[in-house]
Amino acid sequence: MISVVIVHEAYGKPAMIGGVHPNPKDEYSVWIVPGTLDDFETSDGQNDIDQYLTDRGVQIESRLSLADAESVAKDISTKFSRENETVQKEFLSND
Repeated sequence: MISVVIVHEAYGKPAMIGGVHPNPKDEYSVWIVPGTLDDFETSDGQNDIDQYLTDRGVQIESRLSLADAESVAKDISTKFSRENETVQKEFLSND
C-alpha cells in the first residue's frame, strides 16, 4: 500500500533568517509515502507534516496549481493501481 499525498503549501520552508513565513502563492506539492499516514501524529500530539514527509516520503512535484497537483496524483495512483497496489489518496495542508 502507498499513500499519494497532495499538500497545500500554506507556509514556506524555514529560511535561515526570518523563520517560517506564509506562502503568498496558492501552491501544492505531491508526495508518495509507503503505507498509510496512520502514524502521522507524533507522540507529543504535534503534527509537523513537512518533517514527516521529509522523513518517510518522496516528493514528486512541488509548486503546482491545485489542478496540476490533482492530475499528477491521479497519474501516480493509476500507475500503482495497474500493478495491483492499493493506493490511498490524502489531502493535507502544512499550516
